[in-house]
Amino acid sequence: MKRALGILLLLVLVLGLVSLPAFAEKAELNLKYWHAGIGGADLWAADCEEYEVLYVEGEDPYDYYYPGDLLASEKLVLRFGTGTSFILSGSYLISPSVSLDVSYWSLSRSDKVSKALDYPGEKLEGEFVDDEDDTYIGEWSDSYYRIRLPWSYETEGFWSWYWKWLWSDDTCQEESYEGVIIGQGDFSMSALDISGTKDLTGFGWEVGLSGGIRKASFDQSQLVGLKTFYEWWDEDPPYYDYSLSEGEKGSIYVESSLSLSAIGPQVGFEGTYALADKLVLKAGAKAGLLFGTAKTHAEITHDPWEYYWDGEEEVFVGWVPVEGAYFKKEYPSTTDTIRFSTYDFSVDLAYQITEQWSVEAGYYASIWSGVPSLVEVSVDADHFITWKKPEARTVTVSGLTIGANFKF
Repeated sequence: MKRALGILLLLVLVLGLVSLPAFAEKAELNLKYWHAGIGGADLWAADCEEYEVLYVEGEDPYDYYYPGDLLASEKLVLRFGTGTSFILSGSYLISPSVSLDVSYWSLSRSDKVSKALDYPGEKLEGEFVDDEDDTYIGEWSDSYYRIRLPWSYETEGFWSWYWKWLWSDDTCQEESYEGVIIGQGDFSMSALDISGTKDLTGFGWEVGLSGGIRKASFDQSQLVGLKTFYEWWDEDPPYYDYSLSEGEKGSIYVESSLSLSAIGPQVGFEGTYALADKLVLKAGAKAGLLFGTAKTHAEITHDPWEYYWDGEEEVFVGWVPVEGAYFKKEYPSTTDTIRFSTYDFSVDLAYQITEQWSVEAGYYASIWSGVPSLVEVSVDADHFITWKKPEARTVTVSGLTIGANFKF
Protein backbone atom coordinates (compact mmCIF):
# COMPACT_ATOMS: atom_id res chain seq x y z
CA MET A 1 0.00 0.00 0.00
CA LYS A 2 2.86 2.39 0.80
CA ARG A 3 4.37 1.67 -2.61
CA ALA A 4 1.04 2.39 -4.30
CA LEU A 5 0.71 5.70 -2.48
CA GLY A 6 4.28 6.56 -3.48
CA ILE A 7 3.58 5.87 -7.14
CA LEU A 8 0.38 7.92 -6.94
CA LEU A 9 2.25 10.85 -5.37
CA LEU A 10 4.91 10.66 -8.09
CA LEU A 11 2.27 10.67 -10.82
CA VAL A 12 0.50 13.62 -9.25
CA LEU A 13 3.74 15.61 -8.97
CA VAL A 14 4.87 14.85 -12.51
CA LEU A 15 1.52 15.47 -14.08
CA GLY A 16 1.05 18.53 -11.91
CA LEU A 17 4.19 20.04 -13.38
CA VAL A 18 3.17 19.34 -16.92
CA SER A 19 -0.28 20.77 -16.30
CA LEU A 20 1.01 24.33 -16.60
CA PRO A 21 -0.70 26.35 -19.33
CA ALA A 22 2.20 25.74 -21.69
CA PHE A 23 1.44 22.02 -21.54
CA ALA A 24 -2.35 22.22 -21.55
CA GLU A 25 -4.13 18.98 -22.53
CA LYS A 26 -0.81 17.11 -22.83
CA ALA A 27 -1.22 14.88 -19.76
CA GLU A 28 -3.87 12.77 -18.07
CA LEU A 29 -4.23 10.79 -14.86
CA ASN A 30 -6.42 7.72 -14.31
CA LEU A 31 -7.36 6.02 -11.04
CA LYS A 32 -9.41 2.80 -10.92
CA TYR A 33 -10.81 0.76 -8.10
CA TRP A 34 -10.20 -2.92 -8.94
CA HIS A 35 -12.27 -5.64 -7.27
CA ALA A 36 -9.71 -8.30 -8.07
CA GLY A 37 -9.95 -12.03 -7.49
CA ILE A 38 -6.99 -14.44 -7.54
CA GLY A 39 -6.88 -17.79 -9.34
CA GLY A 40 -4.17 -20.45 -9.47
CA ALA A 41 -2.60 -19.56 -6.10
CA ASP A 42 -4.62 -21.76 -3.70
CA LEU A 43 -2.61 -23.83 -1.21
CA TRP A 44 -3.80 -27.18 0.18
CA ALA A 45 -3.65 -27.56 3.98
CA ALA A 46 -5.41 -30.86 4.76
CA ASP A 47 -8.23 -33.27 3.92
CA CYS A 48 -10.50 -34.09 6.85
CA GLU A 49 -13.03 -36.94 6.90
CA GLU A 50 -15.53 -37.98 9.56
CA TYR A 51 -16.29 -41.71 9.82
CA GLU A 52 -18.83 -43.71 11.73
CA VAL A 53 -17.46 -46.11 14.39
CA LEU A 54 -18.67 -49.66 13.69
CA TYR A 55 -20.43 -51.30 16.62
CA VAL A 56 -21.33 -54.97 16.94
CA GLU A 57 -23.63 -55.82 19.85
CA GLY A 58 -21.62 -57.24 22.74
CA GLU A 59 -18.21 -56.45 21.20
CA ASP A 60 -16.17 -53.50 22.45
CA PRO A 61 -15.47 -51.28 19.40
CA TYR A 62 -12.05 -50.49 20.87
CA ASP A 63 -10.89 -54.05 20.12
CA TYR A 64 -11.16 -53.70 16.35
CA TYR A 65 -11.75 -50.00 15.62
CA TYR A 66 -12.87 -50.40 12.03
CA PRO A 67 -14.21 -47.39 10.17
CA GLY A 68 -17.82 -47.43 9.09
CA ASP A 69 -19.54 -45.16 6.60
CA LEU A 70 -18.08 -41.84 5.57
CA LEU A 71 -20.30 -39.20 7.20
CA ALA A 72 -18.69 -35.97 6.02
CA SER A 73 -15.55 -34.66 4.31
CA GLU A 74 -13.88 -31.28 4.20
CA LYS A 75 -10.90 -29.96 2.26
CA LEU A 76 -8.97 -27.23 4.05
CA VAL A 77 -7.52 -24.85 1.46
CA LEU A 78 -5.89 -21.44 1.78
CA ARG A 79 -7.71 -19.24 -0.72
CA PHE A 80 -6.71 -15.64 -1.26
CA GLY A 81 -10.05 -14.67 -2.69
CA THR A 82 -11.36 -11.34 -3.88
CA GLY A 83 -10.58 -7.94 -2.44
CA THR A 84 -9.67 -4.32 -2.95
CA SER A 85 -6.93 -3.08 -5.24
CA PHE A 86 -6.20 0.02 -7.32
CA ILE A 87 -4.78 0.65 -10.77
CA LEU A 88 -2.94 3.94 -11.19
CA SER A 89 -1.92 5.21 -14.60
CA GLY A 90 -0.82 8.40 -16.29
CA SER A 91 0.33 9.58 -19.72
CA TYR A 92 2.12 12.59 -21.21
CA LEU A 93 1.94 13.66 -24.86
CA ILE A 94 5.41 14.10 -26.33
CA SER A 95 3.92 14.93 -29.74
CA PRO A 96 0.36 14.93 -31.11
CA SER A 97 0.55 11.17 -31.74
CA VAL A 98 3.23 9.92 -29.34
CA SER A 99 2.91 9.62 -25.54
CA LEU A 100 4.85 8.35 -22.54
CA ASP A 101 2.72 6.09 -20.31
CA VAL A 102 3.16 4.81 -16.76
CA SER A 103 0.86 2.42 -14.86
CA TYR A 104 1.07 0.57 -11.56
CA TRP A 105 -1.04 -1.90 -9.59
CA SER A 106 -0.50 -4.08 -6.56
CA LEU A 107 -2.50 -6.30 -4.24
CA SER A 108 -2.00 -8.18 -0.99
CA ARG A 109 -4.08 -10.98 0.52
CA SER A 110 -3.94 -13.41 3.45
CA ASP A 111 -6.01 -16.36 4.64
CA LYS A 112 -6.29 -18.70 7.64
CA VAL A 113 -7.93 -22.10 8.16
CA SER A 114 -8.28 -24.33 11.22
CA LYS A 115 -10.06 -27.50 12.27
CA ALA A 116 -10.47 -28.97 15.75
CA LEU A 117 -10.11 -32.76 15.67
CA ASP A 118 -12.01 -34.08 18.65
CA TYR A 119 -14.88 -36.56 18.97
CA PRO A 120 -17.61 -35.12 16.77
CA GLY A 121 -20.35 -37.68 17.39
CA GLU A 122 -22.63 -38.63 20.24
CA LYS A 123 -21.47 -40.64 23.25
CA LEU A 124 -22.64 -44.29 23.13
CA GLU A 125 -22.60 -46.91 25.87
CA GLY A 126 -22.46 -50.70 25.88
CA GLU A 127 -21.98 -53.51 28.38
CA PHE A 128 -19.07 -55.90 27.78
CA VAL A 129 -17.15 -58.75 29.40
CA ASP A 130 -13.34 -58.76 29.53
CA ASP A 131 -10.94 -61.74 29.33
CA GLU A 132 -11.31 -62.35 33.07
CA ASP A 133 -15.11 -62.45 32.82
CA ASP A 134 -15.49 -59.10 34.56
CA THR A 135 -18.36 -56.97 33.36
CA TYR A 136 -17.71 -53.35 32.47
CA ILE A 137 -19.44 -50.41 30.82
CA GLY A 138 -17.80 -48.95 27.75
CA GLU A 139 -18.42 -45.42 26.49
CA TRP A 140 -17.23 -44.10 23.16
CA SER A 141 -17.90 -41.49 20.48
CA ASP A 142 -19.88 -42.86 17.56
CA SER A 143 -17.71 -41.09 14.99
CA TYR A 144 -14.14 -39.88 14.59
CA TYR A 145 -11.89 -37.88 12.28
CA ARG A 146 -9.26 -39.05 9.87
CA ILE A 147 -7.06 -36.55 8.08
CA ARG A 148 -4.48 -36.43 5.29
CA LEU A 149 -1.74 -33.80 5.44
CA PRO A 150 0.51 -32.37 2.69
CA TRP A 151 3.66 -33.99 4.12
CA SER A 152 2.19 -37.28 5.37
CA TYR A 153 3.09 -40.59 3.78
CA GLU A 154 -0.14 -42.15 5.14
CA THR A 155 -3.63 -41.88 3.71
CA GLU A 156 -4.78 -40.96 7.19
CA GLY A 157 -2.05 -38.95 8.89
CA PHE A 158 -4.04 -38.66 12.13
CA TRP A 159 -7.27 -39.90 13.65
CA SER A 160 -9.16 -38.88 16.77
CA TRP A 161 -10.87 -41.12 19.30
CA TYR A 162 -12.43 -41.31 22.77
CA TRP A 163 -13.04 -44.33 25.05
CA LYS A 164 -13.98 -44.78 28.69
CA TRP A 165 -14.28 -48.00 30.71
CA LEU A 166 -16.12 -48.40 34.04
CA TRP A 167 -15.76 -51.65 35.99
CA SER A 168 -18.06 -52.87 38.72
CA ASP A 169 -15.37 -52.28 41.38
CA ASP A 170 -15.34 -48.55 40.53
CA THR A 171 -12.14 -48.83 38.53
CA CYS A 172 -12.22 -46.30 35.72
CA GLN A 173 -10.00 -45.76 32.69
CA GLU A 174 -10.30 -43.16 29.93
CA GLU A 175 -8.37 -42.65 26.72
CA SER A 176 -8.56 -39.81 24.20
CA TYR A 177 -6.65 -38.54 21.20
CA GLU A 178 -7.33 -35.03 19.92
CA GLY A 179 -5.72 -32.53 17.62
CA VAL A 180 -6.04 -29.28 15.74
CA ILE A 181 -4.96 -28.31 12.22
CA ILE A 182 -3.95 -24.74 11.52
CA GLY A 183 -2.93 -23.13 8.26
CA GLN A 184 -2.13 -19.60 7.21
CA GLY A 185 -0.82 -17.98 4.06
CA ASP A 186 0.16 -14.61 2.63
CA PHE A 187 0.14 -13.48 -0.99
CA SER A 188 1.14 -10.30 -2.82
CA MET A 189 2.00 -9.22 -6.36
CA SER A 190 2.60 -5.98 -8.24
CA ALA A 191 3.40 -4.64 -11.70
CA LEU A 192 4.93 -1.34 -12.87
CA ASP A 193 4.72 -0.60 -16.61
CA ILE A 194 6.58 2.16 -18.48
CA SER A 195 6.00 2.42 -22.21
CA GLY A 196 5.85 4.64 -25.25
CA THR A 197 2.68 4.72 -27.37
CA LYS A 198 2.10 5.64 -31.01
CA ASP A 199 -1.50 6.61 -31.81
CA LEU A 200 -3.27 5.88 -35.09
CA THR A 201 -6.59 7.61 -35.64
CA GLY A 202 -9.58 7.36 -37.91
CA PHE A 203 -13.21 8.49 -38.02
CA GLY A 204 -14.59 7.72 -34.56
CA TRP A 205 -11.75 5.40 -33.58
CA GLU A 206 -8.21 5.48 -32.26
CA VAL A 207 -5.60 2.72 -31.74
CA GLY A 208 -2.44 3.08 -29.69
CA LEU A 209 0.50 0.70 -30.25
CA SER A 210 2.85 0.54 -27.27
CA GLY A 211 6.23 -0.88 -26.32
CA GLY A 212 8.16 -0.68 -23.07
CA ILE A 213 9.15 -2.58 -19.93
CA ARG A 214 7.40 -4.21 -16.98
CA LYS A 215 8.84 -4.55 -13.46
CA ALA A 216 7.02 -7.27 -11.52
CA SER A 217 7.13 -8.81 -8.06
CA PHE A 218 5.42 -11.86 -6.56
CA ASP A 219 5.55 -13.13 -2.95
CA GLN A 220 3.78 -16.07 -1.32
CA SER A 221 4.21 -17.98 1.94
CA GLN A 222 2.47 -20.87 3.68
CA LEU A 223 2.48 -22.40 7.17
CA VAL A 224 0.60 -25.62 7.99
CA GLY A 225 0.72 -27.21 11.43
CA LEU A 226 -0.77 -30.12 13.34
CA LYS A 227 -0.97 -30.21 17.13
CA THR A 228 -1.88 -33.52 18.80
CA PHE A 229 -2.74 -34.45 22.38
CA TYR A 230 -3.05 -38.00 23.75
CA GLU A 231 -4.18 -38.78 27.34
CA TRP A 232 -4.73 -41.92 29.41
CA TRP A 233 -6.56 -41.33 32.68
CA ASP A 234 -6.71 -43.99 35.37
CA GLU A 235 -8.53 -44.51 38.66
CA ASP A 236 -8.08 -47.54 40.89
CA PRO A 237 -9.62 -46.94 44.33
CA PRO A 238 -8.45 -46.88 47.02
CA TYR A 239 -4.85 -46.74 45.70
CA TYR A 240 -4.99 -43.49 43.79
CA ASP A 241 -7.49 -40.93 42.56
CA TYR A 242 -8.51 -40.29 38.99
CA SER A 243 -5.36 -38.90 37.38
CA LEU A 244 -3.38 -38.61 34.17
CA SER A 245 -1.12 -41.65 34.02
CA GLU A 246 0.12 -41.49 30.44
CA GLY A 247 0.22 -38.77 27.82
CA GLU A 248 1.80 -37.55 24.62
CA LYS A 249 1.57 -34.21 22.88
CA GLY A 250 3.42 -32.67 20.02
CA SER A 251 3.38 -30.45 16.99
CA ILE A 252 4.67 -30.58 13.47
CA TYR A 253 4.91 -27.45 11.33
CA VAL A 254 5.85 -26.95 7.69
CA GLU A 255 6.72 -23.49 6.36
CA SER A 256 7.45 -22.55 2.76
CA SER A 257 8.01 -19.20 1.04
CA LEU A 258 8.69 -17.76 -2.42
CA SER A 259 9.86 -14.27 -3.41
CA LEU A 260 10.07 -13.34 -7.09
CA SER A 261 11.40 -10.22 -8.82
CA ALA A 262 11.58 -9.79 -12.61
CA ILE A 263 11.76 -7.25 -15.41
CA GLY A 264 11.39 -7.49 -19.16
CA PRO A 265 10.00 -6.11 -22.43
CA GLN A 266 6.30 -5.64 -23.01
CA VAL A 267 4.21 -4.71 -26.06
CA GLY A 268 0.54 -3.93 -26.38
CA PHE A 269 -2.29 -1.96 -27.90
CA GLU A 270 -5.33 -0.03 -26.77
CA GLY A 271 -8.22 0.96 -28.98
CA THR A 272 -11.12 3.35 -28.47
CA TYR A 273 -14.35 3.62 -30.41
CA ALA A 274 -16.97 6.34 -30.07
CA LEU A 275 -20.40 4.77 -29.47
CA ALA A 276 -22.11 8.12 -29.01
CA ASP A 277 -21.32 11.77 -28.48
CA LYS A 278 -19.92 11.25 -24.95
CA LEU A 279 -19.80 7.45 -24.73
CA VAL A 280 -16.60 5.58 -25.65
CA LEU A 281 -15.70 1.90 -25.68
CA LYS A 282 -12.08 1.06 -24.77
CA ALA A 283 -10.25 -2.26 -25.10
CA GLY A 284 -6.60 -3.19 -24.71
CA ALA A 285 -4.09 -6.00 -24.35
CA LYS A 286 -0.45 -6.30 -23.32
CA ALA A 287 2.07 -9.17 -23.45
CA GLY A 288 5.42 -9.32 -21.70
CA LEU A 289 8.36 -11.69 -21.33
CA LEU A 290 10.04 -11.20 -17.95
CA PHE A 291 13.39 -12.36 -16.60
CA GLY A 292 14.48 -12.35 -12.97
CA THR A 293 15.15 -14.38 -9.84
CA ALA A 294 13.05 -16.47 -7.47
CA LYS A 295 14.12 -17.00 -3.85
CA THR A 296 12.71 -20.08 -2.11
CA HIS A 297 12.90 -21.40 1.43
CA ALA A 298 11.18 -24.16 3.41
CA GLU A 299 11.51 -25.94 6.75
CA ILE A 300 9.79 -28.64 8.81
CA THR A 301 9.78 -28.81 12.61
CA HIS A 302 8.68 -31.71 14.84
CA ASP A 303 8.45 -31.19 18.60
CA PRO A 304 7.06 -34.19 20.60
CA TRP A 305 6.55 -34.32 24.40
CA GLU A 306 5.51 -37.08 26.83
CA TYR A 307 4.02 -37.30 30.31
CA TYR A 308 6.97 -38.89 32.06
CA TRP A 309 6.90 -41.56 34.79
CA ASP A 310 10.01 -41.82 37.00
CA GLY A 311 10.26 -45.54 37.78
CA GLU A 312 12.85 -45.16 40.51
CA GLU A 313 10.96 -42.49 42.44
CA GLU A 314 7.58 -43.90 41.37
CA VAL A 315 6.22 -40.45 40.64
CA PHE A 316 5.05 -38.59 37.55
CA VAL A 317 7.55 -35.89 36.65
CA GLY A 318 5.22 -34.13 34.23
CA TRP A 319 5.61 -33.10 30.60
CA VAL A 320 9.12 -33.47 29.19
CA PRO A 321 10.51 -33.49 25.61
CA VAL A 322 10.81 -36.94 24.04
CA GLU A 323 14.53 -37.67 24.03
CA GLY A 324 16.06 -37.62 20.55
CA ALA A 325 12.72 -37.05 18.80
CA TYR A 326 12.85 -33.30 18.12
CA PHE A 327 14.04 -32.32 14.67
CA LYS A 328 14.10 -29.27 12.44
CA LYS A 329 15.09 -29.68 8.81
CA GLU A 330 15.52 -26.86 6.33
CA TYR A 331 15.44 -26.73 2.57
CA PRO A 332 18.47 -24.60 1.69
CA SER A 333 17.51 -21.08 0.67
CA THR A 334 18.07 -20.88 -3.08
CA THR A 335 17.95 -18.16 -5.72
CA ASP A 336 17.04 -19.43 -9.19
CA THR A 337 17.02 -17.63 -12.52
CA ILE A 338 13.52 -17.64 -14.00
CA ARG A 339 11.56 -16.57 -17.06
CA PHE A 340 7.80 -16.21 -17.30
CA SER A 341 5.17 -14.49 -19.44
CA THR A 342 2.46 -11.98 -18.56
CA TYR A 343 -0.72 -11.17 -20.47
CA ASP A 344 -3.03 -8.30 -19.55
CA PHE A 345 -6.50 -7.59 -20.96
CA SER A 346 -8.90 -4.73 -20.33
CA VAL A 347 -12.23 -3.44 -21.53
CA ASP A 348 -13.98 -0.25 -20.35
CA LEU A 349 -17.02 1.86 -21.09
CA ALA A 350 -16.22 5.55 -20.53
CA TYR A 351 -18.54 8.53 -20.26
CA GLN A 352 -17.23 12.08 -20.82
CA ILE A 353 -18.59 14.43 -18.12
CA THR A 354 -16.60 17.53 -19.08
CA GLU A 355 -13.65 18.24 -21.35
CA GLN A 356 -11.34 17.25 -18.50
CA TRP A 357 -13.30 14.67 -16.49
CA SER A 358 -14.62 11.25 -17.49
CA VAL A 359 -15.76 8.18 -15.58
CA GLU A 360 -15.46 4.58 -16.67
CA ALA A 361 -16.34 1.04 -15.65
CA GLY A 362 -15.01 -2.22 -17.01
CA TYR A 363 -12.94 -5.35 -16.46
CA TYR A 364 -9.20 -5.96 -16.08
CA ALA A 365 -7.27 -9.25 -16.02
CA SER A 366 -3.58 -10.04 -15.62
CA ILE A 367 -2.36 -13.57 -16.35
CA TRP A 368 1.13 -14.66 -15.25
CA SER A 369 2.24 -17.92 -16.86
CA GLY A 370 5.25 -19.88 -15.56
CA VAL A 371 5.29 -18.64 -11.95
CA PRO A 372 7.33 -21.01 -9.71
CA SER A 373 5.49 -23.01 -7.03
CA LEU A 374 6.34 -23.25 -3.35
CA VAL A 375 8.72 -26.02 -2.25
CA GLU A 376 6.92 -29.08 -0.80
CA VAL A 377 8.07 -31.73 1.68
CA SER A 378 7.08 -35.34 2.41
CA VAL A 379 7.93 -37.51 5.41
CA ASP A 380 7.90 -41.33 5.23
CA ALA A 381 7.40 -43.91 7.99
CA ASP A 382 11.09 -43.75 8.96
CA HIS A 383 11.00 -39.93 9.16
CA PHE A 384 13.03 -39.68 5.96
CA ILE A 385 12.43 -36.23 4.49
CA THR A 386 12.13 -35.52 0.77
CA TRP A 387 11.93 -32.03 -0.73
CA LYS A 388 10.48 -31.32 -4.15
CA LYS A 389 9.68 -28.38 -6.40
CA PRO A 390 6.33 -28.75 -8.19
CA GLU A 391 5.88 -27.56 -11.75
CA ALA A 392 5.40 -23.88 -12.49
CA ARG A 393 1.83 -22.58 -12.51
CA THR A 394 -0.38 -19.90 -14.01
CA VAL A 395 -1.67 -17.21 -11.65
CA THR A 396 -4.57 -15.01 -12.73
CA VAL A 397 -5.79 -11.77 -11.17
CA SER A 398 -9.04 -10.40 -12.58
CA GLY A 399 -12.11 -8.39 -11.70
CA LEU A 400 -14.39 -5.46 -12.32
CA THR A 401 -13.08 -1.90 -12.33
CA ILE A 402 -14.56 1.55 -11.82
CA GLY A 403 -12.65 4.79 -11.99
CA ALA A 404 -12.16 8.34 -13.14
CA ASN A 405 -9.91 10.01 -15.70
CA PHE A 406 -8.66 13.61 -15.56
CA LYS A 407 -6.99 15.46 -18.44
CA PHE A 408 -4.64 18.30 -17.60
